[in-house]
Amino acid sequence: KKGIRLADVLYVGNDLNDLAAMRMAGHRVCPADAHPEVRSICQTVLQSRGGDGVARELAEKVMRLQFEDIAGK
Repeated sequence: KKGIRLADVLYVGNDLNDLAAMRMAGHRVCPADAHPEVRSICQTVLQSRGGDGVARELAEKVMRLQFEDIAGK
C-alpha cells in the first residue's frame, strides 16, 4: 500500500518464526544470540544479544552509514 519494495526493507529477527519474513526482506539483521539458522541468512549479525542494546547498536550503524554517505566517504 505504501509502495515500499521488499528489497528496501530491513528486518530484524532472532528466531525460527522470523525466517519467512526475513527471507522476503532486502537486508536481514539479527542479534548475536539468534538461532543458528537465522544467523546463517543474515547479512548483519550484531554484537549485542537480544534485549541488550540491539536497537541502539543498529541505530548507530544506520546513522554512521548515513553520515558517511553525506560526508562523501
